Parts: sequence; structure tokens; C-alpha cells
Amino acid sequence: MSSQIVLSIAFAAAFLALVGGLVWFLRNHVFRASMEDEAAIADRQSLANYYRPMLRLLDERELQAAKSLAHLHAGDYHRFRLQRIAAFQLYLNELSTDFRRIEFKLRYLLLAAPAQYSDLVRELTRNKAQFHWQLAKLRLYLVMFRFGWVTIDATKLVESLERMDSVLQVRPAQS
Repeated sequence: MSSQIVLSIAFAAAFLALVGGLVWFLRNHVFRASMEDEAAIADRQSLANYYRPMLRLLDERELQAAKSLAHLHAGDYHRFRLQRIAAFQLYLNELSTDFRRIEFKLRYLLLAAPAQYSDLVRELTRNKAQFHWQLAKLRLYLVMFRFGWVTIDATKLVESLERMDSVLQVRPAQS
């Protein structure tokens, strides 16, 4: 009987230590990282400035200039091109995340907005549809770009994000 009590106490202590370790890990790693992400987004003066390098990553003139300056061989140039494509995909993922955050904030504002701002719902829906259409089109073009079939221009996607961000910046001041 006493061995069962000791075993129960040991099990409870191990469980509490495990839960405490999990809470510590979440607080110090996961939640801190998400707060730092929010702070990094808040520090950006302009989303367009942040995403401007993305527009040049896959520009054919830039790629050809890099190839001629570095005197790259075919294999090296192919690896260089794949690295630029990977960097572009990371930008696309960040852009999509920023869009979702802005959309969430706008939807939250809509909950408290008076009925006179119902035009914002229409604008949000239109911008969201345009953004997702441009994103899907870019992802398809990215596959074709790998084979050299198309060129990539992400300007409309960045402009769509800028429109959403500008709505977020203007609307709270009006209410």
C-alpha cells in the first residue's frame, strides 16, 4: 500500500514537472516569437518598402546581370536561380501572413463599427478576393518560372496588401 502512495506521489511530481516545463517552453519560445513578429510588423514604416526587394528577386534583367557579373556557369546559375526562387517563396509566405493579420484586424474593427461603415465589408471582400487571385496566379507563375516559361511581377500583390493596410490606417482615425 505504501509503495502505491509513493508511486502516485512520484507520478504526480513528474506530471507537474512536465507541465511546468511545457509552460516555460511556450512562454519563453513560442509566445515570445509571436510577440516579436507582431513588433517587427508594427516597426515597418511601409509594407511596400518592406516588400520592394521581392519585386526585384526574380527580375530577368537582374538575374542576367548577376550571371554576367559573376561569370556563373550553367550549374551555378541554376542553383543561384533556385535560391532566388526560394527567397521569393519566403516573401510570398510573409506577405500572405501579413495580409491575414491585417484582415483579422479589419474584421475586428468591423465588429465595433457603426452601420455607416458597411462599405468597408464590401471593400474588404473585394481586396481579399483580389489578393488571393493574385497570390494563386503568382504561385502558378512561379512553377512556370522555374522552367523559364514566364516572368514574374508581384507588384499587384504588394499593392493589394498596401490597400488593405491603408484602410486599416485610415479607418480607426475616422471613427
